Amino acid sequence: MRSPTFIRGRRHRWRDYGRQGPPQAIVRRFLKPLLGVADRTGRTNLTYIPDRRQPTIAAALLPQVAPDALLLSDGAPQYEAIAKAAGMGYWMLVGGRRSRLTPTTYHLNTINSLHASWKAFLKPFRGPATKNLDGYARWLIARRDGYLPVFRRILA
Repeated sequence: MRSPTFIRGRRHRWRDYGRQGPPQAIVRRFLKPLLGVADRTGRTNLTYIPDRRQPTIAAALLPQVAPDALLLSDGAPQYEAIAKAAGMGYWMLVGGRRSRLTPTTYHLNTINSLHASWKAFLKPFRGPATKNLDGYARWLIARRDGYLPVFRRILA
């Protein structure tokens, strides 16, 4: 017995959705997660991770963080579970819900600015391929941290 043939409908181009853009279900398929890590010394890192599951995040996060560090996150439940499993301190910061008990030194401004510069950095590229995201992330960090003069001296 032959399987029935399935003919797909016409696929809309991005511009065909109008001013409001495509539905969020379509947009989410194209968003790729990046893990941003920053410490008090100013060192930052962006790492492409294939999904948002706890084992994937833990495998990318734990080698970059000292075991006695305090992990600050935006409230995703995976980070609290990772911190408990690793024996690290954990503090959740949700935007707009800062209490008087939260120290003012705890903030996510560095990570938020890193994500904003990532979006601005990708503007002219119109979305690089997923396989190249790690390279683009390293390139952005090198530009932000001022490593380009070092690279120029090496290449000269």
